Amino acid sequence: MKSNIGVIGPQDSVNIILEIGKEFEKEITLLPFVYNHLDEVVEIMKENFTKVDVWLFSGQAPYAVAKESIPSFNGYYPSLNGFSLTKVLLDISYKDKKDLEHISFDTIPSNEVIETYEELEINVENLKLLPYSGYKPIEELVNFHYQLYKDKKVQSCITGIRSVYEKLKELNVPTYRLKPTKMEIRETILLATQKGEIIRFQNSQISIIILQIIEMDKVISKNKVSFEAHRLSLTLQEIVIDFTEKIQGSFIQQGIDRFMIYSTRGTLEQNNHEDIFNLLEKINMVTDLSANLGIGYGITVLEAEQNAYIALNNANEHDKNTIMLADETGMVKGPLNHENSISYNRRSIDPEVLEKLQRASVNVSTYNKVLAIQDKLRQNAISANELAKWLGMTPRNARRILSDLEKEGLAKVIGEETPGARGRPRRLFKVGLIK
Repeated sequence: MKSNIGVIGPQDSVNIILEIGKEFEKEITLLPFVYNHLDEVVEIMKENFTKVDVWLFSGQAPYAVAKESIPSFNGYYPSLNGFSLTKVLLDISYKDKKDLEHISFDTIPSNEVIETYEELEINVENLKLLPYSGYKPIEELVNFHYQLYKDKKVQSCITGIRSVYEKLKELNVPTYRLKPTKMEIRETILLATQKGEIIRFQNSQISIIILQIIEMDKVISKNKVSFEAHRLSLTLQEIVIDFTEKIQGSFIQQGIDRFMIYSTRGTLEQNNHEDIFNLLEKINMVTDLSANLGIGYGITVLEAEQNAYIALNNANEHDKNTIMLADETGMVKGPLNHENSISYNRRSIDPEVLEKLQRASVNVSTYNKVLAIQDKLRQNAISANELAKWLGMTPRNARRILSDLEKEGLAKVIGEETPGARGRPRRLFKVGLIK
């Protein structure tokens, strides 16, 4: 079965991608989506999300617009580089006989411009560069070029955005459009094709969900003479049946407080796990009970079940109504839909690290959690209080873990922070193998 690659861009860019994409027609099906204005991108994606495995954008701008509104999607775009620039410079110099030293640029990275010019032995002192990541308003880019041209600081403008090119042309500004080369488009299509193959493989994987109702046994024991306990059990079964039907799966009830639900990864991830969040919410709303949930992915039923139990055990270490996920690569993610969600690997293949962790009496999962939290905080350091908050443990226990890692060369103190006027300074650790 072929992967569906959705191609989004203005008509001319989409046509080029479709033409080059014919080389891959045995592996993929390209679905063209043409827009006239950038604000159409998100609506196009929302309307066609279930039809597309991977999105291929014509450039940086539509990709950034989509990412801002729909954070979780698989997508690529061909980047602009020195090869793209060289072609435009040839047009300016040889076709139009214009100066190459007084030009304004947007979108393309500065280093690509400088390196290309240096290789061509052209002076870069008078170039005006506006590189950026993500998306910039069209008006801002047009104004950047127009003012430079109006003030006679540049003689030509080069832009990577079609709408900027068109508006500058309307203002009679000598403008050239920077486009990705066929080679760059071809490489990007190849990336999208490979990602599509991975997604198809993952979608066919088995998913097992283990739903654990919290303190159900206490509720049953209080009502063992009453029919209320039986009604509660039947209500839970009805909720689980509705959920299982939505994900086209099947389930087994294990005792009074646990359900094992079978489906496929593709079906489960179709709406970004929204059905699972709704399941816990409905259980809490209808029965006034809390639950934890572990999701396991695997190539075999056994692997998926083992991962589901690993995920559930991690969920039970957190608060109530927690969802954790463990996949076939050893990654554990969660709590899902939570601001403190992290991803970490429960495995380690570094023998030196394993030996040091054994001496420190810290397991691999805990160590990888600490690394993931440190990375999430984006400050290259972590305190015991931060670790305690994220892992739901006491500061004393967190201090012990960090101190034990430090003794074995898996962490070092790199500074202190003062929490308040009367608080004692807290040590800041950088966690990782110290060489």
